Amino acid sequence: TLSLHDALPILAVALTPMFAPIAGGYLLVFFGWRAIFWTQAAIAASVLLCMHITLRETHKPSPAATLHLGRTFQGYFSLLKDKDFAGYALANGFGTGALFMYIATSSHVYIDVYGLAPEMFGWLFGLASFGVIAASQIASRLHRVYGVARVLRASFLLKTSLAALTLILWWVNGGFLTFAIPMFFFLSFIGAIIPATSALAMESQGHRAGLASALLGMMQFVFGAAGAALIGFFPGNSALPMIAVILAFSVTGLAINLFATRSHAHQRSPT
Repeated sequence: TLSLHDALPILAVALTPMFAPIAGGYLLVFFGWRAIFWTQAAIAASVLLCMHITLRETHKPSPAATLHLGRTFQGYFSLLKDKDFAGYALANGFGTGALFMYIATSSHVYIDVYGLAPEMFGWLFGLASFGVIAASQIASRLHRVYGVARVLRASFLLKTSLAALTLILWWVNGGFLTFAIPMFFFLSFIGAIIPATSALAMESQGHRAGLASALLGMMQFVFGAAGAALIGFFPGNSALPMIAVILAFSVTGLAINLFATRSHAHQRSPT
């Protein structure tokens, strides 16, 4: 079985983009927009160099493990036929898709709509990452008392409620704080959802953990990209398109978690 600690790298992948705007904001202010791309190129070259210097292949070549694209897609299809995996993977996709939508579109909302300075946006964006980390740590302790499925269900309910609250407050007031504060707590609950849905989806996939992990990660980015593209279809210089699509994703993720994954509703965390 897979522990929640084994799912933390997946959480790290989702958190990493949240720190980048802090550095990017200051690079933009002090060195111009070209510096962002030069920095990315330097980081990529450094990672490539470190990989070649420090990493060594430890797995002996095996003809039975030859990679074939058709076989890979067959494995994905087989995973999606697994009710438990598919339910939690879809819940994970809709849950984390909202996070990637925020990453993709929040700069427009905060800078263009609310007039926030680029360097201040980076700090605001980074602050949200600490909320995600804190929520993941609190949830991991609650799992031992109430079980993963119950805490996950509560997290989805609270996250969806906060998305609805953000929409209501925007409709009534539309100010910066009435958007930023509930959105901070909304994002924080994603920190409780990512490790739990990942761990429960992977729980019975030990024999094909690599394939299952790859499909989980792909679904996160695909759902996030689809949500960001959907937001782009809505006209208007306001936060409403982002809030509306995030709420729709949250409601869908909650419904999938409640109905498609009922078999785990009373199970405790895998150890």
